[in-house]
Amino acid sequence: MDRPEIMANKGYESFGEHFFNEGVRKGVERERERYEAEKEALDAKRADFLRSKGVPEDVISEAMALK
Repeated sequence: MDRPEIMANKGYESFGEHFFNEGVRKGVERERERYEAEKEALDAKRADFLRSKGVPEDVISEAMALK
């Protein structure tokens, strides 16, 4: 095993670090995808609500663009 100061100066990840970092990256990516899907679903609900109240489509599109 290398000492921490030697590992820090190598300029590359160890085997374990690589797979840990890859797991974190994939987790962040999945969380971002989930967030985007929730955001799109909420926008659709807002637009449907505005349509049910008789708001013109051009006003709805302007309202959605303000975010």
